[in-house]
Amino acid sequence: MTPAVVLWGLSIALFLAFFFLGTFVSTRPLTRIDIDGARVRGAFPELALLFTRSGRGLPLLAIGALATLGFYLLKKPLWIPLGVSVSQLLSQGFVELLKRRFSRERPDDWLARRERGLSYPSGHATTAIVFFGGWLLALAEVPMPPGIGFVVGAALAAWMIGIGWSRVALGAHYPTDVFGGILFGSAWMCAILAMLLRLRAIA
Repeated sequence: MTPAVVLWGLSIALFLAFFFLGTFVSTRPLTRIDIDGARVRGAFPELALLFTRSGRGLPLLAIGALATLGFYLLKKPLWIPLGVSVSQLLSQGFVELLKRRFSRERPDDWLARRERGLSYPSGHATTAIVFFGGWLLALAEVPMPPGIGFVVGAALAAWMIGIGWSRVALGAHYPTDVFGGILFGSAWMCAILAMLLRLRAIA
C-alpha cells in the first residue's frame, strides 16, 4: 500500500468522523465536553485575542505575502507558498458551506465581540491546521540550522494549538466546534498531501 493510498484512506476516515460529530452536536443538547470546556472561558483574554486575530484575513494575507517573498529570495519553488494560500482560501470556502449544512448556533456567552455566522466547524481551527500546519510542512523546503528549524517548528505547532484554544476561551465556539475544525483541516491536509505525492510520482 503506497503512502498516497494511506493518506487517502486517512482523509476519508477523518471526513467521516467530522460529519458524524457535526450531525451529533447539531441535533442534540450540549455534550458534557462542551459544558465542561466552557470553564476555560475568560482565561488569559489578551493572549486569546492575539491568537484569534492571527487567524483572520489580513494577518494571514501578510504572512502569506512575507513567506512568498522569502521563498523568492531563497530561490525556492513559489508554488509552495502560493499553494498554502490557495489551500487556505478553498478550505475556508468549504467551511462556510458546511456551517450552513450543520446550522449550529454559536455560544451566547461570548467575550471581546459577538462573532457572526454559525458555529460548526470552527473556521479558525481549520485555519490552524491548513494554513499554519501547511507552513509547518513547508519548513522542509527551507534550509536552516537544525536548532532554528526545531524552534520555528515548535512555535508553529504551539500557535496552532493556541488558535483553537482561543476560540473557546473567548466564548466564540464550543470545544466540539474546534475539534470539528481540526478534523476537517486534517482531512483536507491528508487529501492535499496525497495529491502532491501522486503528482510527484507522475512527474
